[in-house]
Amino acid sequence: MIHSGENPFKCQYCEKSFNIKQNCKRHEVTHNIKKSFKCQYCKKSYSNESSCKQHEMIHTGEKPCKCQYCDKSFSFKSACVRHERIHTGEKPFKCQYCEKCFIEKRKRILHEVTHTGEKPFKCQYCEKSFSFERACKQHEMTHTREKPFKCQYCDKSFSFKSACVRHERIHTGEKPFKCQYCEKCFIEKRKRILHEMTHTGEKPFKCQYCEKGFVEKQSCIVHEKTHSDQKLFKCLHCEESFSVKNKCEQHEMIHAFSAYKKEFEEEDNRTVVSLQSIKKEFQDGYMPHGTKVGTESEVKIELNNDNAPEVRPEIYPVAMFRNVFADTDD
Repeated sequence: MIHSGENPFKCQYCEKSFNIKQNCKRHEVTHNIKKSFKCQYCKKSYSNESSCKQHEMIHTGEKPCKCQYCDKSFSFKSACVRHERIHTGEKPFKCQYCEKCFIEKRKRILHEVTHTGEKPFKCQYCEKSFSFERACKQHEMTHTREKPFKCQYCDKSFSFKSACVRHERIHTGEKPFKCQYCEKCFIEKRKRILHEMTHTGEKPFKCQYCEKGFVEKQSCIVHEKTHSDQKLFKCLHCEESFSVKNKCEQHEMIHAFSAYKKEFEEEDNRTVVSLQSIKKEFQDGYMPHGTKVGTESEVKIELNNDNAPEVRPEIYPVAMFRNVFADTDD
């Protein structure tokens, strides 16, 4: 049943179902527990006072648990302990399939799934399946377009709480993830990790065909396609095809530039023809409206006499256009 994704054990109090009977019973107990301790800031309630007080720290911002190695502090002791392992290098959770070790138990569990390939949670809208129920539910929201998490600063809403929290940091300016090697801080943990690799030089994703390594998995996948004979991306303008999308886009820009260059050259040719026709009009001694066309010496005589400026004839010497005409001559 774990592998099939079936959940035959239904909770008698809610809509949840489970693939293991014991898990279902454990869940049903949570319905019967009296939650008499209510949070004074929101509608949540808890079965014991300590859990309620810990939750309220989220609202108050209180962080009584201080790291013994740096200035950071935390609302919960468990979070502080996990953080301190970054300083000590302690990784107590070892994968049962390989030699990798992890700071958190949750991360070890996530890693072990990569060995087993187990994905018991199937999307009810498509063929995708997931290793964890939460991931499956989050994925299903992409089908339903449900966005229950609303930003408290603007009108945006999100399918995932984590995405909403990250977005709200844009409004608050909060950057809680500080690089351990420099003073830079980041809105997202992922961006901090990627940045820290620029300090360490670490490139964990290795190409399976050559010696290249990459900081991000997606970059490695894109690179590996360059080794493949499969060329899925076809140029819109010719018969060329490419294994990587951005290479295809770069190639298509060559076509766009060639078309622009051709149009520009045609426009330039039209301009040259126009100038040559003007030159011919001057050489024929003709200008519209009876305007006289004179040589340079004639122009000088006219301009040096005692005629008032307002009664002098309109004269356009060919010399004024000498530089323009020079460019049109072969």
